[in-house]
Amino acid sequence: MKSRARAIALYLCAALCPLAIPARALTIVDPATATSVSVVRDGTYRVDSGDTGWTFSGKVIAGASDIHVVSGRDHAGEFQSIAFDEKTRGGRHFEIRTWPGRQGVLFMQVTTSPSLNLSPFPRFEVFPTLPYHLSYGGCWFGVHFDLTGREGPWVMFDGAARTAVLSPAANFMVAKLRLGTAGELESGIDPAIDKLPAGFSHSTLLVVDRGINRAFDTWGRLLTDIQGKVRPANDADASLKYLGYWTDNGAAYYYNYDVSKGYEGTLLAIRDDFARAGLPLGYMQLDSWWYRKGATGDWNPKPDQWNFGIHTYVAHPDLFPDGLDGFQQRLGMPLVTHARWIDDMSPYRSKYAISNGVATDPQYWKDIASYLKQSGVTTYEQDWLNSRAQANFNLADQEAFMDNMAGALADNGITMQYCMPTPRHVLQGSKYSNLTSIRMSDDHFERQYWPQVIYASRLANSIGIWPWVDVFSSDDAPNLMIATLSGGVVGASDPIGGANIRNLQRVARADGVIVKPDAPLVPTDSTFLSEAQNGEGPMVAYTYSDQGSSRAVYVVAFRRGEANGVELTPAETGLTGNVFVYDMRHRSGIIVDAKAPLHFDLTNDWMHVILVEAGKSGIAVVGDASKFVPRGRARIAAIEDHSDSVDVEVSFAAGEKNVTLVGYSATFPRVSDGVASWNPSTRVFEITVTPAKPRVTISVTPRRRAS
Repeated sequence: MKSRARAIALYLCAALCPLAIPARALTIVDPATATSVSVVRDGTYRVDSGDTGWTFSGKVIAGASDIHVVSGRDHAGEFQSIAFDEKTRGGRHFEIRTWPGRQGVLFMQVTTSPSLNLSPFPRFEVFPTLPYHLSYGGCWFGVHFDLTGREGPWVMFDGAARTAVLSPAANFMVAKLRLGTAGELESGIDPAIDKLPAGFSHSTLLVVDRGINRAFDTWGRLLTDIQGKVRPANDADASLKYLGYWTDNGAAYYYNYDVSKGYEGTLLAIRDDFARAGLPLGYMQLDSWWYRKGATGDWNPKPDQWNFGIHTYVAHPDLFPDGLDGFQQRLGMPLVTHARWIDDMSPYRSKYAISNGVATDPQYWKDIASYLKQSGVTTYEQDWLNSRAQANFNLADQEAFMDNMAGALADNGITMQYCMPTPRHVLQGSKYSNLTSIRMSDDHFERQYWPQVIYASRLANSIGIWPWVDVFSSDDAPNLMIATLSGGVVGASDPIGGANIRNLQRVARADGVIVKPDAPLVPTDSTFLSEAQNGEGPMVAYTYSDQGSSRAVYVVAFRRGEANGVELTPAETGLTGNVFVYDMRHRSGIIVDAKAPLHFDLTNDWMHVILVEAGKSGIAVVGDASKFVPRGRARIAAIEDHSDSVDVEVSFAAGEKNVTLVGYSATFPRVSDGVASWNPSTRVFEITVTPAKPRVTISVTPRRRAS
């Protein structure tokens, strides 16, 4: 109690200090998190995490002057800061900011006069020595269990999953994390940029929290709040809401079409094929084949079409004689359009400001966005971000490319997808509300990419960006399962007449709306810890659907290496009490204690199970087990759990005749409307619900008392 009272007193003291009066040293403390920040006149700055007892400390060598408290409000909420100036050099102004009740500290600096890029801030000389590290690097931002990924974030944790996350909070395209010559943690601008102009600002975010996934969520939410991003819902645009059709590398019609129909006729036939099968498409993606490329402006320049960039970003008349807008009107659905880099021989280079392979000119992006809007395009896919679609590496061009692209598209109601990204593009995405999805694996999704996508989803989900795993045959049900559980984009790519409609019906309703979870599939904390401690092994990943206080958790466990089994404690996913575990593969289930380890047999490579609390009523509603995500909000609109019953509201698409709900009840369930069956040995029930009566009450049959 004494320490808490002292923390509150220090916090109040700091908050009430006159802002114009400098001090020799100041400390502010957030009583809600017990995080303290202090700055001393000799330049020492220090952050103490009250929850973990960890200390992060460094020093501005020139010393600190005009140390004072600043209070105010930013996009992340009310804040308290300690601000100070560099004492003897006088070239920088600093601020260390906290937000009441939030587990984050922001380090900011502004160059008050032109300076060399020599002194990163923060530069932690003292920090906790944590045994396990994680970072992301390279194309598709692959995970590394070390700190080699310098674009951020750096994630450091101990055996109890207490976690620190450090990342840039601005200038993501040119920022770097690094270890100093004496092992210091440093955050700043890439040394390849040697000078910083007057007025240039940079910031770094530090988050400390309990739990690896929780720390990711805390960090990402705070980062997007700082930027003012509105995080998109999982149905924010057509590509997220509906099952769509893709023509990128690995698809049936990538630079290929039925010659008897032409490219346009082939795609219209695909639309009609899906409609006849009772599963309409919600949009169509046009890959790099659709626009002019290279010096000649051909749609398929030879000998190697991969080496040619955009000539002009318009539909080639040989493919679309009535233009892109004419095709879209005939198609009758939104388009997603791909883009490469700007070719060396493009006429755009004499019309707009071009930096390396991309446009930095706002007018270019206004013109492109206007053309796309008029053509019925709702999502723009920027590809080749890791290599050819890059600006020159300087402060102005990197930011201008990304900002002007996002801004012009947003002004025209067009969302974005990034392809071939590195971690800096993911972090840059914390700025853009219209960046809704991001590619996470190489062309043509395969089983070998499952771990890569799931680890990458952890980073992207933190920033509010939804995954896209790329195309594969719809005959591949396990890949469809992973794609759907990702919570993001799901697309078909089969030839005319070749789609496995039965498999695709496990993804979406009869109107093409995807039945998906509330969040992407991410590794459990135990999976992170196991790989950090023991190297590659079996993976357990999960996501969930929430309906009020009722949560369904979807778990996928699969083999990596030689181990044929793995364990999960349901409580790790946030569940409590008795939990019904329903095996989607074998259509069977058991009741377990949430605190007891659950063993998954991976002899057959993978398992897909649903975990549902048996709530106050003792009833556990799994949902529509014909779907990969039985409790997705697009199917189960609401669940209300009472002491002796559960109310379930089912969402139907036009034309759907009924839905069968699956669940667990210790006794035969009574149903207000619908037909119920119950297996007394497994205690699994099935209830048929119709559109005429979409809301049902499932009640517990009272047990007979012993005489």
